[in-house]
Amino acid sequence: MHSRRDPILGLPNFPIAHSRAVARLAYSLAKAIPLPEEQARAIRNGAYLHDLGKVAIPPEILDKPGPLERHEWHVVYEHPAIGTRLSRALAPLSGCGSLILSHHERWDGNGYPNGLKGRQIPIASQIIAIADAFHAMTSDRPYRKALSIPAALQRIRECAGTQWSEEVVMALMRIVQAHPNQAETVPGRSRGTDRDQERFQKDRAIHRAGPFRR
Repeated sequence: MHSRRDPILGLPNFPIAHSRAVARLAYSLAKAIPLPEEQARAIRNGAYLHDLGKVAIPPEILDKPGPLERHEWHVVYEHPAIGTRLSRALAPLSGCGSLILSHHERWDGNGYPNGLKGRQIPIASQIIAIADAFHAMTSDRPYRKALSIPAALQRIRECAGTQWSEEVVMALMRIVQAHPNQAETVPGRSRGTDRDQERFQKDRAIHRAGPFRR
């Protein structure tokens, strides 16, 4: 991952703590599948930058406490494409673009921005998507407590074959089973409320995007 000297850490709205947690879990998922070390490291970097596009979304949308209007959701839908363009403009990050672009695609084709389906979605983006969702589900929020790991896994299992592939769901199950009775050691497991993790996490059922928004 990138060091504290990395200029992206000074960008407004960049969710550092959330991104680091998702990156840790994504790396562990890549190794559990298993994928080669070089690819796992690339996935870790892409996961760290998956919400880079948030830096271009106005604070009044990011911080809005109530439901978003349709035109505001259109702005939100742009963040994968914005993040891709930003990453490609920065030479050290240029290899992360395709991973960032597809992290809100769904296995059943009902994701965004391109409506990719099944194996059309890069395995790296599939991994980032489920890592992002797991961290969202198991993180405290001002309006709800974190789900327990068993409850989060149940939700994820229910979406196997629709939101995520069976392959990445089973990889997540193996990681969690490797940490029985040690919830805090699961990679990417949140330890508490972090304001920069709150954005895009509210339970807004739109665009059939799954049980939790990320």
